[in-house]
Amino acid sequence: MMTGPDKTTAEQEERHAKSAKTVAMDDATTTRGAHAAHDAQNDDIPLLLPRDQLAFVHELICTPLQDGDTWYVVPYGWYCQWEKHCSREMASGANDAHDAPMSAPGPLDVAMLLGNDNLLLLDLVENQDYKLVPARAWLAFVRWYGCVSTSVPRKVLTDGDLIPETAVEMYPPTFMVYAISDTPSSFPPRELSVSRATPIGAFKQAVLATLGWSAGKPCRFYRVAKPKTRSMSNTAHVSWCDISDDVELLSLEDDNMTMLESSLTRGNLLVDADIDGDAHAPWPRTYTRGATGLYNLGHTCFMNSALQCLSNTEPLTTYFLENKHEKELNRNNALGLQGDLAMSYGRLVHQLWRGQAGRVTPRDFRYHIGRFHAEFQAYQRQDSQELLAFLLDGMHEDLNRIAIKPYMELPDLDDTPDADVAKMQWDYHQSRNDSVIVDLFHGQFKSSLTCQDCGKSSMAFDPFMYLSLPIPAQEQRTIALVYASYGSPCQAQQHIDLVLDKTASILDFKKALAERVGVSDPGTLWVTQLAQNKLIQVFNEADMVALVSAWMTIHVYELPVSQGTATMARDEWLVFPLYVMQVPDGTTEQPHVQQRIDPRLKRHVGPPLLVAVATSQCQSQEAILASAAEQWQRYAGGEDVRTVPYQVMVLESVDDGKKALVCEGKAAWHRVLTVFDPIKKGDDQQMLRHGQGLVIQVPETAVKQHFAKIESVWPDKEPPVVARPPRHWDATLSECLAGFSAAETLDDDWFCRGCQKHTRGATKQMGLWRVPEILIVHLKRFSQTLGLLHEKLDDAIDFPLNGLDMAPFVLDPQQQAQPLIYDLLAINNHVGKGVLDGHYGSVARNFEDDQWYYLEDDQVTPMQASDVKTNSAYMLFYKRRINV
Repeated sequence: MMTGPDKTTAEQEERHAKSAKTVAMDDATTTRGAHAAHDAQNDDIPLLLPRDQLAFVHELICTPLQDGDTWYVVPYGWYCQWEKHCSREMASGANDAHDAPMSAPGPLDVAMLLGNDNLLLLDLVENQDYKLVPARAWLAFVRWYGCVSTSVPRKVLTDGDLIPETAVEMYPPTFMVYAISDTPSSFPPRELSVSRATPIGAFKQAVLATLGWSAGKPCRFYRVAKPKTRSMSNTAHVSWCDISDDVELLSLEDDNMTMLESSLTRGNLLVDADIDGDAHAPWPRTYTRGATGLYNLGHTCFMNSALQCLSNTEPLTTYFLENKHEKELNRNNALGLQGDLAMSYGRLVHQLWRGQAGRVTPRDFRYHIGRFHAEFQAYQRQDSQELLAFLLDGMHEDLNRIAIKPYMELPDLDDTPDADVAKMQWDYHQSRNDSVIVDLFHGQFKSSLTCQDCGKSSMAFDPFMYLSLPIPAQEQRTIALVYASYGSPCQAQQHIDLVLDKTASILDFKKALAERVGVSDPGTLWVTQLAQNKLIQVFNEADMVALVSAWMTIHVYELPVSQGTATMARDEWLVFPLYVMQVPDGTTEQPHVQQRIDPRLKRHVGPPLLVAVATSQCQSQEAILASAAEQWQRYAGGEDVRTVPYQVMVLESVDDGKKALVCEGKAAWHRVLTVFDPIKKGDDQQMLRHGQGLVIQVPETAVKQHFAKIESVWPDKEPPVVARPPRHWDATLSECLAGFSAAETLDDDWFCRGCQKHTRGATKQMGLWRVPEILIVHLKRFSQTLGLLHEKLDDAIDFPLNGLDMAPFVLDPQQQAQPLIYDLLAINNHVGKGVLDGHYGSVARNFEDDQWYYLEDDQVTPMQASDVKTNSAYMLFYKRRINV
């Protein structure tokens, strides 16, 4: 029989729930949701004028971090607005009409930094999206300006295995706690937040206290990805029928392990006191072995995609499934993790190929790869190829069969045949490195440097674990764009493909487009970039076309003012973004709570628009709205939108002093300044300034009635970014291999032993001497472009799924005599603009059912072989045929 919480009265139940917070705080936990208004009742905070507030707060922010102190998260836009408000008060006004004194920043509202689960968004950046202030500064802000949302306190923590670091713990493990029970609960699920240094034993006791259960009560703990019904959002007690089959049983036996070591981060936590029931899952089910998803632990798609590719590498996976690694652990190798990384990976492989779960959580592995390389401990985006390199290197050291590595000085081999030099250096490499990683993944390069003066060549034969190939340079590229004509608002936006030289500038781009659409002045075309349907960049005419990513659609707006005439654009014209949003019918938000707008700007009606208004008309709301309505009526098929019911809001962007048209960051539009209702006329106050924008809110019924002709009403959840087969291939894998072996002239000085002097202009050439059984091809998509790091090349590279013949590219005569035919095992894909942007996924051929699968974090979908190749391929995993 299923047992729920201890039998208590409703009063006892509430008392237990209230005690949960105390237990959690005693355990170094941080509970968010304390109302700021209550916190503000602190008589120690002086009531200061704005001119005195700046020094008071700045002195507090300079306070050194102390373990256990509490700091608070403040929206960066609000903070910038407050600083500017105080500075202008100190200066007693401003003379520049464009920098007229701003109003006070208004009440604090942290809700814009929270996701739909009311947890802090994961990819926030300090001093761009948020500002950290000590508790006393937060209390001062609340007392001076008020707060309309919950506070987000964060504890200061000192940790680190090698180098202790004291920092504010921005993302402590946070869970919504539920209990399995047939008895309805009188209180909703409660949030529990603990430090990552909290031991598992203390965490479990805090969970029980949150539910009002007795300490030490035997329980099982499950992680639940999402509810099956809405009841999980209303009550802390749920039954198994309310839960989807996306459930994971947590192993929390070791009470001394910390939350960090267990990689427990956030989510829904389900507690079951029925320990005599089914210990694994309420829905017995079998899954395809190997077709198992990996939960994202917070920007870990780069890790998941690499793991899925390795998991579908049959020789390595078979090695771990047969537990051969346990017999070859090198516990004494200081360069590894004493076997812990290999053991952790082995446990993960067994989970992926057990066939008992549709998805698993790589917590244990993430902890150990973070120990091996501290960069992977944080929750920032990383490069999947770097993760793979560190993983293979770490597992090699953990499984190295060489206990004591010998050292020998190689003799002068200038006159020795290549085959002998290559064998000697390979034998030396194997005398120090002997593991399953070397057996499967290590090959050998041949590199030569030839002096231009004496012709002497210097040879080297170095091992490699993956093959990084350059992508052949293309002279031209095709840019997909959406064009909006200013003078013809009734005309639908045009989708245009423009072919340009890669060396072209944005000005060249404008000239070509102007000729294409019949615009006399190319300067009136404003080239912009959108992300999440929000304007994030306006390209300057001097920018290069190479900066425009091929995966992104560019929006070009024709305006009555030339972008090149900066003075006119600022002094005589105001250019601002216009967003049209769908809102539920009957939305009657009061102005005092309209202090923010969702920074993601959901429920768009068409993409954003750019509008230009003469500054002389900016004192009239009617003139501003007339110019705006003239543009957004294109979404109504030319219909007069003045008959459509709507509300208009003015948004203020994060003002960095540049009065930017667009700005980056989650909280770019950080508050609503005012509501255009009713229309004002003849007011001397300027109603719209540089750095501000408009949002038109249209009721849902009106959207369906007036905008049904367009397919631009986008849902709350954006469609997933997926890789698609390209329209044409820019190059082939064989051309990339040929480019790798091409000779190049070096610009750096090089010491020639033949000339016995430094010389410039030596010729360098790389080649493949021997290739491994598993060949990992890394396409060098990220590079330095025009001084920018990690600019991505989106060229579509064609590669074979089967029958890749490497014999023409191998220099070793012995290997040339053997069949060197490779078949594709897996692909690591990257969709996005840069190495620290976008999203990773993988495609793999399951070696048991020979089916291709698309693996994107916890989602696993069968796919056709014809859909495997895309222009997002980043790493290719090939296996050599053994019996050909």
